[in-house]
Amino acid sequence: MQGWPPVIEDDGLRPYAKRKTELSVQDGCILWGSRVVVPPPGRAQVMDEVHEAHPGASRMKSLARSYIWWSNMDQEVEDKVKSCSECQINQKMAPPAPLHLWEWPDHPWSRLHIDFAGPFMGHMFLVMVDAHSKWLEAHIMSNITATTTIEKLWQVFSTHGLPDSLVSDNATTFTCDLFQEFMRRNGIRHVRSAPFHPASNGLAERAVQTLKEGLKRMTGGTITTKLSRFLFQYRITPQTTTGQAPAVMLMGRRPKAHLDLLRPNIRARVERNPSQSATANPAERRELRQNEKKREGLLSPAEKWSQLQKGTHHRERME
Repeated sequence: MQGWPPVIEDDGLRPYAKRKTELSVQDGCILWGSRVVVPPPGRAQVMDEVHEAHPGASRMKSLARSYIWWSNMDQEVEDKVKSCSECQINQKMAPPAPLHLWEWPDHPWSRLHIDFAGPFMGHMFLVMVDAHSKWLEAHIMSNITATTTIEKLWQVFSTHGLPDSLVSDNATTFTCDLFQEFMRRNGIRHVRSAPFHPASNGLAERAVQTLKEGLKRMTGGTITTKLSRFLFQYRITPQTTTGQAPAVMLMGRRPKAHLDLLRPNIRARVERNPSQSATANPAERRELRQNEKKREGLLSPAEKWSQLQKGTHHRERME
């Protein structure tokens, strides 16, 4: 009301000095626009009033900004919420952190992601997926012990070779000494995902989901037949990530499928009709008939010698 000094030395007054043209006094209350500037003795009581329904920091700020203001008010609202046990217990889950994507291997069968699926349809499945080619392996398991799992892994490795690394969760099968020794003896780096965070092994989790959805849609035959048919179709279908079929990425070729029978096969048609081949002899094929005399070129050596002797005797009689 008396005006502002030319120099503000008190740090507590500087936020108000910046707004000195916007401040006014009404009935002894200092106002910043339409908002009441609350002095320090009354701030705790006002804060409790704003916090009465525990609306959370954002909503408390919105409510307070409609009525009151003081320097550093927003920070005090946040501190109030953080110190309230009810607000902390009932607050929403924090948004998940961005996923750190696995590096894409530069060659096939370098990093495998492995997991168990089931019980599903009365069976347990061992699921493996190659991070480079997206090649999917799934095997029905009688049990999920380390011994049985190692046997299945050897069955797969005998076909495709040993991988550089294998990613799994922290299941007992993968953390036991027997499995760790198997990894060490074969020079396979074993990477385990973070506990209670299945997204760390998301490639295997997605493969398990894909397997279950695929088997649900398969009809006819035993579970083994359904599994084989599903895997065959999956491996020849181009993936959205690579744009290529897993079989092409892993083996360098596309296995023959039923759809290949739709394509015209010129070679098979030529083999069925050799007379229409462009390389066939256009002359009419000649076959010997019964009692037909053979040409000279077709006589056996014994027949040639017999005819030669007959000719010699004939010339001697003529002489």
